[in-house]
Amino acid sequence: MPNQLQELGQWKVGQLVLVSSGGINSYEGISPITKITDGREGTIIVGEMLFDVNGKERTTDQWYGKTIRPATEEDRIRIRGKNARNRIYKVKWLELDPAKAIEIEKILNDNGIVTKVSN
Repeated sequence: MPNQLQELGQWKVGQLVLVSSGGINSYEGISPITKITDGREGTIIVGEMLFDVNGKERTTDQWYGKTIRPATEEDRIRIRGKNARNRIYKVKWLELDPAKAIEIEKILNDNGIVTKVSN
């Protein structure tokens, strides 16, 4: 039975990592390392996924296998931004209170996102 560790090389339990996959259904997300063991020369566990000490998923399907690396602040902002854009895209804009719509338009205009249209 492998022993549980708090850290192994660059990896630490609780550390946020960027989980990426390639292939047709590419994916990126940030998750914490949930467990580290010394089994098989070191196993990093993120949720239910197992990775080696080089950050490669232990899987039989190397084409769709995931990788991890320490998450940077830029990664966190990019992923949060991607998620925010997805949520904004799904807003039912016609149900939005007109006063709120004006506030949102001002924020967008102030950030150079919307072109002002004269009325």
